[in-house]
Amino acid sequence: MRWIWLLAMGACRVEPAVNPEPLDETDPTSTTGDTATDTPCTATVLTGNHTVTTDADVEALSCAVEIGGSLLIAGVPGPTHLDGLSSLTKVGGHLSIGDPYPEFNTALTNIEGLSNLTLVGGDLGIYNNDGLDDIAGLRGLTEVGGSLNVINTDGIAALDGLSSLTSIRGDVTISGTTNLASLDGLSALSNLGGFLSIGFNQDLENIDALSNLTELVDSLNIADNDVLTHVDGLSGLTTIASLGLLSNPMLTDLGGLSNITTTESIAIQYNETLCQTQIDAWVAGVEVVANGNVEVVPNDPGC
Repeated sequence: MRWIWLLAMGACRVEPAVNPEPLDETDPTSTTGDTATDTPCTATVLTGNHTVTTDADVEALSCAVEIGGSLLIAGVPGPTHLDGLSSLTKVGGHLSIGDPYPEFNTALTNIEGLSNLTLVGGDLGIYNNDGLDDIAGLRGLTEVGGSLNVINTDGIAALDGLSSLTSIRGDVTISGTTNLASLDGLSALSNLGGFLSIGFNQDLENIDALSNLTELVDSLNIADNDVLTHVDGLSGLTTIASLGLLSNPMLTDLGGLSNITTTESIAIQYNETLCQTQIDAWVAGVEVVANGNVEVVPNDPGC
């Protein structure tokens, strides 16, 4: 569904004048354009799904405080800002900023207009958005009812906008980033209802911010992170459904997994600098239940 809601804007009434004096923008009694005649904005709860592809679409939602369905923000080149969404506090369905196709949202440079958003009932997805440096505009968000996906976000260097999230009911996927060095914005996260996947992140140096994570219901997968050297941020976990550590060329230390006692399967492979004897010692202390699969070669045999 594209647009099912249009806001009627008041018509601008212009009085004829000869050589009018310029308005003093510091004078609170001064008015310009539609300001004098606009219909006051009434807080509105919208039903259904909505799509934003241009700046005009953003402004058309300027009175919305809640959207019952999903909100997709994606266009070619897309909106340049989301300032008109500053009244929005809740999206009942999914919120997607960008699209899996890389040509979307090349013009979007900030999402400060979402600073009053506190709840996303479904999934929160942040895809591509090459001009977006950060997601600080999501700093008011306290609840995500579905999954969190941050994928192919080349410009984003920090996840600080997610710092108020303590639990996510679905999965978390952080993948395909080129400037993200840490997961610091996830430092408050303690409970994850699905799986955690961290992969193909070019500059990710550590995952220390996950140190408060104590419950992970599903699997843990960490793969193809070029400069990740350790997994110390996972020390709060004791049980996971399955573990995959694959093709992390700089990974040398499994100390962050030392408190994990049970799992259903283990795959630790193709980590070029991870000592095989360290892996074997760790696996020996973990109970693999339900006759689960264990695959822990090849890694670095020469240590």
